[in-house]
Amino acid sequence: APGGYRWFQLYLYRDRKLSEQIVHRVEALGYKALVLTVDVPYTGKRRNDIRNQFKLPPHLKVKNFEGMFQ
Repeated sequence: APGGYRWFQLYLYRDRKLSEQIVHRVEALGYKALVLTVDVPYTGKRRNDIRNQFKLPPHLKVKNFEGMFQ
């Protein structure tokens, strides 16, 4: 909803500093709620992606990590 609260779903990373940086970033962007996902330590085996040899196109980036490793 346009006037509703914005919430962010965070997957906790092994690098807790990275998770903390993401939290600070979304807080600065005005998010009011943080939903922690802690039950998936790794991504699933996506058989269709394997069979179709899916690869993320090189021009696409994971936006949440932009500028984190400088």
